[in-house]
Amino acid sequence: MHLALAALILSPLAAQDSEVRVPVPADDPVVVAEDPVLVREVPRPIAEGTRIVRYELAHLTGHDGLEPWDDRFDEIQDPVAVQEALDLLDRFEDRRIAVQETTESLMSSVRDMMVPRMEAGIQRVEHVGDGAFVLVGTPAQHAWMDQFIAAADGFDGLIDIEAQIFVLERGKLAAYTPDRSGTVLESAIATQLLMDLKGSGADAVVSPRLMTWPFQKAELSVISQQAYVSDYELKVIPETDHEIADPIIDVVNSGLTMTIRGVPLADDRLSVHANLEYSVLERPIPSTEITIGAGHHKVLIQTPKVTRIKLDGVFAMKGGESLLLVTADPTGSNDVIVMLKADRMELPEDLAPGR
Repeated sequence: MHLALAALILSPLAAQDSEVRVPVPADDPVVVAEDPVLVREVPRPIAEGTRIVRYELAHLTGHDGLEPWDDRFDEIQDPVAVQEALDLLDRFEDRRIAVQETTESLMSSVRDMMVPRMEAGIQRVEHVGDGAFVLVGTPAQHAWMDQFIAAADGFDGLIDIEAQIFVLERGKLAAYTPDRSGTVLESAIATQLLMDLKGSGADAVVSPRLMTWPFQKAELSVISQQAYVSDYELKVIPETDHEIADPIIDVVNSGLTMTIRGVPLADDRLSVHANLEYSVLERPIPSTEITIGAGHHKVLIQTPKVTRIKLDGVFAMKGGESLLLVTADPTGSNDVIVMLKADRMELPEDLAPGR
């Protein structure tokens, strides 16, 4: 069973905090039907002062760190040289993927966080290659872009992200806080709520913590694995009537996986792109008895049932603040509470940069 948490959380996010930026799908083009076959788009007015500016951001995306490779792969026949070339290609591919992911993260950060918001079909930002971005926007949007780049350029550190997850009986959270899902809590309020939750008897699921460079993806998994019998293979012994039902063993995962990207913003704020999936395996694993083979062997096949709760959102917060996320689990009997905190960690000058 899957429960999509995004729909439950993202709407409160936008309503609660004016700084929160949730991805908004582009509006459908407005069309006017002139006849049953032909339609045309109605031109949208271009805001006064709109201009196109190219921004060179290779130093942020990592394109400036990609080494030239053209002269490294002339015809190679020596086995040792071939192996070295293969290792070089692997490193290049890893680096290329990281740069591509960082570029996409930077672009989505601009689209999601820009103030004033970009109007679909008119203002836009696109990566045009090698770390160069083009922004079609108003003077205010270009001013925001300048501040965004200055904040990123001025930050040589790590982003420290911690998630604390609790499961509490449905309806009891209101006794500890009046805040709703999507609220950004000040440090003192968040600290008190954490203390109350820990003293309430709520199940503390896990408290993962990770550090990441700006714009780069960081992943953390706290997973438990459970073996189960997924099927049987029937083996017939040659020249006999004997059959053997061999169980096929598979593994099911449950626990927490978290993908985070942190982006420094102006005024010491952070934009955090969070993707969390919390899964719970029903225990014991349900089993069904079946009969197989000419010998009518009775065997048990197990069918795991995993409940998944997902979060996928973008939000802005200051150091020390925490984001409160709440949803009901699929059974409806419990609330799942996530307290997500993000802080900047400055590095000594001899260690920065390094991303």
